[in-house]
Amino acid sequence: MKKLLAALMALLVIIPAGFAYAETTPQETRAQLSEYRQKLKEKLSVIKEQKEQNKTLREQAKEKTAQMKEKVKALRKDKKAIPMETLDKMEAQLQVIKDDMIKVKGWGSYFIEYERIRTNKINKNYDGALAGLDKIIQMQKDRNAALTKLNSDLDTLMGMIP
Repeated sequence: MKKLLAALMALLVIIPAGFAYAETTPQETRAQLSEYRQKLKEKLSVIKEQKEQNKTLREQAKEKTAQMKEKVKALRKDKKAIPMETLDKMEAQLQVIKDDMIKVKGWGSYFIEYERIRTNKINKNYDGALAGLDKIIQMQKDRNAALTKLNSDLDTLMGMIP
């Protein structure tokens, strides 16, 4: 009798749980998960491409900075005089470059957003994770624009150095 009662109680618990599980994993949920995975792959490929672009732009900026340092060393060695007007323009351009570098270095929120995405993914909040990836893509675009401007300003300054 006790065994029968225990079996009956187990069935009462297991059967409703089976129906609840069946409701949460229909074909629609699988299709949504598949759609999420596809969107995730697309966004991650965009992030990877932009990361490579940013890396290339950073390397260009480093090369241009090294070239400028060499030109300045050569000027000091040759003790060439630069007109005051040109020096004033160069100082203004250096300030623009410093502002550009501040924009490029302001990158801490990138890692915070990655943690939010990770948390959303763990909690199966896929829409939140995709929205976070969109934010990262936008941050990368902004950084790409800042790096492009920095390279342009470095070119302008290089043109001013005789």
